[in-house]
Amino acid sequence: MKKVLFILTIFLSQISLAQHDVLQVGAYLGVPLGDAGEVSKLGIGAEATYILNPENALGFGVTSGISYFSGKTMITKHDGLTYSSKLDNASYLPFLASVRYQLVKNLVIGVDAGYTLGLGKNIRNGFQYQPRISYQLSDVFRVNSFYSRLAVKGGTWQILGVGVAFSIQ
Repeated sequence: MKKVLFILTIFLSQISLAQHDVLQVGAYLGVPLGDAGEVSKLGIGAEATYILNPENALGFGVTSGISYFSGKTMITKHDGLTYSSKLDNASYLPFLASVRYQLVKNLVIGVDAGYTLGLGKNIRNGFQYQPRISYQLSDVFRVNSFYSRLAVKGGTWQILGVGVAFSIQ
């Protein structure tokens, strides 16, 4: 709990110190890969990113949100009988530092990295790394694509996602 409060304090202090800033709020769909794909079929999420100094090509900020992944139903056959069991859903709450770099007028690359909390029974916390590419369609609307990797004890949770975001300046 102390870690969560510490990260939240850093997150809020960054917001209050900003002079030139932008808040991006968005939603996404994610397809689980690797280990995650064996236990989940689809993920949805919402996130907010606060970027300082977006007027320059390089911006820094913080990202947080919520991710939800539905558990698969596993079907097994044994001795002529069929058994099914529903795997647990997984939810995650990330606290990430963010870097964005504008390559050309409407194309931005970036990376988010930090600690992510697993919410629920048997859902583990871990370090998350998330490179992304964004294409800005207008002053307030952009399309994002990303790859996310969450390293947890005993495995990794990987996602390939696409989403939309709206900028509030």
